[in-house]
Amino acid sequence: MNRISIKIRSGKFGIPLRILFFLTAATVVAAVSGCARNVKKSAPLPVIPQGSGLATAGKFRAVAIEDMDNDGKLDIVGGAFSSGMVTINYGDGQGGISRPYRLPITGDVRSVAVLDVNQDGLADIAYSVQKESSGIRVFLNRSQRRWETAKGPIEINKYEGIKSADINGDGHMDIVAANATSTTQGGIQVWLGDGKGNWPIETGPTISGRYMDVLVADFNNDGNLDLVGSGWGAQGALRFWFGDGAGNWSSTHPLEKGSYYGLSTGDVNGDGHFDILAGSHRKGVRIFVGDGRGKFRRIFSPAEIMERRAKGQKQTTSGVGDYPRPEKNRSFWQVLALDLNQDGHSDILAGSLDSQGIRAWRNLGNKGWKTFGGEFPNSGNYYGLAVADIDEDENPDVCAASDGEGIKIFPGKDKAFRITRRQIERIETSGAFGDPTAQLENDVFKTVDGKPEYKIDPGDILEITFWEGTLPQKEEILVRPHGKISFGFVEDLSAKGLTASELDQKLTSYLKEYVKNPRIDVVVKKHNSKFVQVMGAIGSRGESSGAGKYLLKGKSTVLELIPQAGGPNPDANLNDVRIRRKNGQTVSLNLFKTINQGDLSQDLVLNDGDLIFIPNVTKDGSRVYVFGEVEQPGAYTFSGTNFRLFDAISEAGGATVFASPESTRIVRGDPTRPEFIDVNLKSLIEEGDQTQNMILAGGDLVYVPRSGWGTINVANKRIRPLMELILWPARTIIDWYNAADIISTGGID
Repeated sequence: MNRISIKIRSGKFGIPLRILFFLTAATVVAAVSGCARNVKKSAPLPVIPQGSGLATAGKFRAVAIEDMDNDGKLDIVGGAFSSGMVTINYGDGQGGISRPYRLPITGDVRSVAVLDVNQDGLADIAYSVQKESSGIRVFLNRSQRRWETAKGPIEINKYEGIKSADINGDGHMDIVAANATSTTQGGIQVWLGDGKGNWPIETGPTISGRYMDVLVADFNNDGNLDLVGSGWGAQGALRFWFGDGAGNWSSTHPLEKGSYYGLSTGDVNGDGHFDILAGSHRKGVRIFVGDGRGKFRRIFSPAEIMERRAKGQKQTTSGVGDYPRPEKNRSFWQVLALDLNQDGHSDILAGSLDSQGIRAWRNLGNKGWKTFGGEFPNSGNYYGLAVADIDEDENPDVCAASDGEGIKIFPGKDKAFRITRRQIERIETSGAFGDPTAQLENDVFKTVDGKPEYKIDPGDILEITFWEGTLPQKEEILVRPHGKISFGFVEDLSAKGLTASELDQKLTSYLKEYVKNPRIDVVVKKHNSKFVQVMGAIGSRGESSGAGKYLLKGKSTVLELIPQAGGPNPDANLNDVRIRRKNGQTVSLNLFKTINQGDLSQDLVLNDGDLIFIPNVTKDGSRVYVFGEVEQPGAYTFSGTNFRLFDAISEAGGATVFASPESTRIVRGDPTRPEFIDVNLKSLIEEGDQTQNMILAGGDLVYVPRSGWGTINVANKRIRPLMELILWPARTIIDWYNAADIISTGGID
C-alpha cells in the first residue's frame, strides 16, 4: 500500500512537524496513515474546542499560515474584502499572537498566497484584488516586519483564487490564478517568475470560462505539477490539466459540471494518493478520490450519505429517524481534509455560504460520514480555511476567514489564544493604495501637526519674508534643479521634500548664527513641481479647463480636481475612472459611490504624475438587446461593467406567460460567427440560482424563446437576421420584417 511522503526542508519556509498539519489547496497535504476501516464505538473525544476570534474584525475572504519573519514560528496572513486589506498576525509558537499588522489596499482582496518573490529568503505576499484595484499585486517583505508594495504580474481582470508553486522546475516561484472576469476573458493563467520580482512569461491551460479557484499538485506521480480549476456559471465545471514541467498543459474531460468555489487536496480514503475536495454552489461538498495516475471518481458526500440513510431508516414514534434528513442545495466555499479526532482517518471541514457556520464530518471509513460534534460555529458565512500547528503542541489548529468576524482560530486543544501585548510598528507601504482619508503622506504633501502641507521641490517659487521689527522684507526665491536655495547669509540650503513650515524652522536655525532672534515667514508662491494629467470625457469651460496638465498645490482628491478641470461631460462614465500612477500601477474608481453613498475609499488622493482617464459611456458598447417573449423588447443602455442578465430582463418588463425561460440564450459576437450561451432564466428567478445571472457585455443579444431552441444550426439560422439588423443598421427593410417575424412568433419552434 502506497503512502504519501512529505519531505520538509529546514530554513526558509520549512517548519518540521507543524507544517504537516498545513493543508492548503496548493501542494501540501497531511499524511494520513491506515486504510479505510470501521471505527470502534469508543472513538477518541474531539480535540478541537470552540474558536476564539483574533483582534481583526471585518469581512475576510482568505487566510494562510506561514512563518513571515523567519523566527521559526508560524504566523497568520488574512485577506479582507471590506475594508480592503492584508493582515498579518505574528505568532510566538506558544499560542500567543500579535495584534494584526494591516497593509491597506484600495479594493477587495479575494485570495492570498505566500511565496519568496525575489529569493531574498523572506516570505512575500501575493494577493488578488477586485473593484477599485484589479489584477494580482505583491507586498515585498523588507524584514523587521516592514513591507512595501511591488508590481505584480498583472493589473487588470477579476482574479479569484491564486496559488504559488515552481511550475517549470527552475527554482523560482511562479503564480497560478483563477480568472473570473467573464466567460470569454477568463481561464487559468500562470506567470513564471525569474526570482528577481519579474514575471516575464505568461502561460496557462485556458483563457476562457470563469474560474473561482485553482489547485496545484502532482496528481499522476510523473514529477510534474498538474492543475485543477473550479469553473463557475452556466458553463462551469471542475476541469483538470496535466502539466509537462515546462509550462505546457494537456486537458482531460471535466470531472463534473456545475459551479464550484474553493479547492484543496487530501487523502480521504488513506490510499496514499491525492484526492480533490471542492466547495460548490448548491451542490454541497464534492469529493473526488484519485488513483495516482491522474484519474478520479466521485464518492458520496456527507449530505448524500445522510440522505440515503434517512430514506432507508425506520421512523420513531415521533416520526424522526436516527439520521435527520439533511438540507439540500447547500453551498460551501472551501473544504479541508484533516484528522479531527486523531483516529487515523481524514475527516472533513467545510465553510458554509448559507449562514450555517463551519460544518464538520467524521470519516467512518467504509461506512461513510457522520456529523462531527465539535464546537464549531453553526451560524455565519466562512470562506478560506487553513490548518497548521500554530502553538507547537502537536495538534492541528484551524484558521477560518469569516464574513464579518475577521480571522477566527480554533486551537487543537482546550485553551484560548491570547493577544500578545507587543508594540505594533508602523506599516510602511510605497504604493498609494490605502484608505484615502487616512493617508498621511505622498510625493505631494506630508502631514505636519495634523494638517497636510505641500512638499517643496525643484521649480517651485518661494516667498520668504524677513522681519526687521515691524517692517517686512520680501524676496521671491526659485528652488534650483538640485533642490537647494540661498537666502541672505545662508547658501545652498536643501529645501527639497520639506514643507514651508519645516523650511521656516530650518532657515531660522541657520540665521541664528548671524542674526539675533531672526523672524521669517516662508510660503510657496507658485507651485510648479507637481502635476497630474486629465484625459477623456472632461468638460471645457474656458482656457484653463478641459483635458490637460493641472498643477497640484497640496493634498487633493480626484473629485476635488475634476471640477477644477471643467467637470465631467454628460456622457462621462464615472463608474470606471482609471488612475495610472508613475510606478505603472492602475486603480479603478467608482466615483458614483462617493457621490451617492459617501464612500470615501473611491475618492483617491492624487499623487505627482498621476494620469486620470474618464471614459465615455459609448452608445453601442454599453447597450444590450432583449427580444423574444418579454413584455417590452428593445435596446437598453447601461453604464459600468456589472450589468447582469436579471437587470436586462427587468428593464424589459420580465418574461411573458408564453416564455420558456429555461431555454434563454445570450448571443454574443458578429452575425457571421455568433457565440451562443445557454442560461436558465427560470432557475435564476424561481430558485435564486446566481450562477445563471451572467454579466452582459455591450452588444449582447438576450433572447427568451417561446419553445426550445432545437439545434445550433436552427438557432443560428433564425437568430442571424436579428443580429444583422442590430449590428448592421443599414440593412434593407426586408431584414426588419425577418426580425419582426422572429419576435412576434416567439422565436424558434
